[in-house]
Amino acid sequence: MSAFQSSQPLPGVDVHVLDGLAPLDAGELLSNDETLRASRLRDAGQAQAYVCAHAALRRLIAARTQREPRELRFSMGPHGKPAVENAPDLHFSISYRKGCAAVAIAQRPVGIDVESLCAGVDTKGIAQRFFTPDEQAWIAQAENQQAFYRLWTRKEALVKAAGVGVDAMGRAGARGDTARLDDEQGRIRQYRILQLDAPSGFALALAVEEPEKESQ
Repeated sequence: MSAFQSSQPLPGVDVHVLDGLAPLDAGELLSNDETLRASRLRDAGQAQAYVCAHAALRRLIAARTQREPRELRFSMGPHGKPAVENAPDLHFSISYRKGCAAVAIAQRPVGIDVESLCAGVDTKGIAQRFFTPDEQAWIAQAENQQAFYRLWTRKEALVKAAGVGVDAMGRAGARGDTARLDDEQGRIRQYRILQLDAPSGFALALAVEEPEKESQ
């Protein structure tokens, strides 16, 4: 596996941050479809990060399920949220950008997002489309672009955990430690949101569904 750092920011949630480089044995891990998709990515660095993330995911899940990495099969939810076939209690999320990849594996719905801190992005236009009015005002007062990317990763991780599309970003604020959002079945769920340490030049965030409180 590519060099990475591992952490458990919450009980039952494992996060792996990788260097975005494809492992030498990637061909033995990825499916034919994944290999083909990687070959179609025009940016070599992004292709490497894609392979890095998917190879790590397969290796980590294989170790948990006692299956061969290449034999793992995945299904997609209504908004493209992936799941491991025949492993309903295993949840995961991946994200990758040139130079960095991240994998989260948990016992409940989870989302992770990593973004490059790029200059020249229309942060105001993006905020108007995807951020709540309160978040837009906060971003407008922020002194640097890093604030935008930190908030964007939090919101992206949130919708990934919920299994809904990016259009749902405007329905829930993500600046706080928790947020409520309807999941892919339309049920209102509460999520814990964490900003994680990231390599220089990146922002990284995690969202995990909170366990339901038992009624008294």
